[in-house]
Amino acid sequence: MSFNMKIILCCLAILLFCSSACQKIVEGCMHPRAQNYNPEADEDEGCVFYELQLNMNHFADSLANDTLTFGDYLYDTDDTSFYLSSFSVLCSGVHLFDFSGSEYSGAEQIKLYDLSGNALYAEDNFFIVSPGTYSYNISAWTQLGSFDSMCFYVGVTPEINKINPARVSENNHPLSLSSVPYMFDSTSTCLSLQMGIVLPGTGNVQSFNFYDYFPVHLPYAVSVVDGSNTAIRLKLDYQILFNDISFTNDNDSVVKSKILQNIPHAFSTY
Repeated sequence: MSFNMKIILCCLAILLFCSSACQKIVEGCMHPRAQNYNPEADEDEGCVFYELQLNMNHFADSLANDTLTFGDYLYDTDDTSFYLSSFSVLCSGVHLFDFSGSEYSGAEQIKLYDLSGNALYAEDNFFIVSPGTYSYNISAWTQLGSFDSMCFYVGVTPEINKINPARVSENNHPLSLSSVPYMFDSTSTCLSLQMGIVLPGTGNVQSFNFYDYFPVHLPYAVSVVDGSNTAIRLKLDYQILFNDISFTNDNDSVVKSKILQNIPHAFSTY
C-alpha cells in the first residue's frame, strides 16, 4: 500500500471516529405507551404515562342530590341524626383483572424509608377517599386490553405501616406529611381510616382511628386503550357504611367492629 493511500485511510478513520464521538445522544422517553414517547431517543428518561384516574361518588340517597359533603345529616339505626366532621380512607394496591383472571398492576414505584432509615420500594398507587374529593390520579398505567374486575386494599401493608412520612418528598402524597387529610397518628403509624362523628343534640365529637388492612374486590368492566387515561369509577354508600350502628347505644368498640363489617359492602363501582 502506498504512503499516500495510508494517509487517506488514516484521515478517513479519524473522520469516522470524530463523527461517532460528536454524535449527540438523544434523551427522551423510550416507552411507546407514554404521553411523551420519543421514537428518536437513545437514552430513556422522563416518561409521563397515562393514568388510572379515580372518579369518586360519595353517595347517600337520603340527601337531595345524593352526594354527601361534610356537615350533611345522616341517620343511624335509631333514626338519630349525625354528621361527619372528618372522614378519610387510605387505599392502596389497585389492580385490574382480565377475563382469564390474570392480574395487572400500575407502572409506578415509590422509594420509601422506615423509621430506621432503611429503604423499601412499593407500588405507588395510594389514594385517599374523603368527602369533597371526587377525582384522583391513582397510578401510571401501561397495560392495554379489556378487564372485568378490580381489587384495592383499605389500608397499607404492615411493612409500609411504619414508614417515615417526613421522608416522602412528593407534595401531598397520601403517605407524606403534606397529605390532606393527614393519615398518620401521633406515633407516625399509618391510619387506614379515620372519622369524627358529631351528634347535634350533644355537640360531642366521637373520634375513631383504624389501622386495618383488607382487600375489596369489585366487578368492573373497563377497556384500556392507547392514548388516554382510564377511569376507575368508585362509589361509597355512606348509608351502607353506617348500617346497624347506634351512636347512642353502641360503644366505640362495637361501632368500629360494625364499620369494618360494612365497609367492603359500602364500596361499589358504577
